[in-house]
Amino acid sequence: RQAANCLYYKDVELPGGKSATLWMSLYVDDVVMGGGTEEIRRKEIGKIFEKFPGTYIEPKIVGSTKCYDLNGIECEIEEKSRTILFHMSSYITKMLKERKLEGARVYSTPKVSSDLILRDKDKPTGFRVRECLGGLIWISTTARPDISYDVSALARFVGVYGENLGTANAAKKILQYLSGSKRRGIMYSPK
Repeated sequence: RQAANCLYYKDVELPGGKSATLWMSLYVDDVVMGGGTEEIRRKEIGKIFEKFPGTYIEPKIVGSTKCYDLNGIECEIEEKSRTILFHMSSYITKMLKERKLEGARVYSTPKVSSDLILRDKDKPTGFRVRECLGGLIWISTTARPDISYDVSALARFVGVYGENLGTANAAKKILQYLSGSKRRGIMYSPK
């Protein structure tokens, strides 16, 4: 049954006469399922795979933590503390590598300076600002709300002035800030 857009649930019987609710979130062609037991979830996923081809993503186990890579989002489920951490360290590392910013100076803040952008708005750049901005938007809306304001400001400058040295330097600064805090993200905890 549908609980909300792209969120479905199903009540299932567990061994011993108990019942549980399975939850399934659907995003384009990706599904995340929770609830019940591992055995019941796999049985339900098997039913889905009978009609639609798919791949079950096995977690990487590190101690008591299950680690999943979900389209660049890393989900770490710590069984003992019952916490879930969403971060994008691998995606950030990939962005830094593609833009040759590995080992560059790390900034303590992502603050985009409008004065510096405007100072260099007429200077051309070979840096692909819009492509970088797309990745930064993905990061900010998924696991790093701390950069949302600065990414939004950068997007407005790119919209008005296009790709130039000022907007390129601002995009690089946000990336360099992220390089010093790759595993920071959103944590859910029972506390």
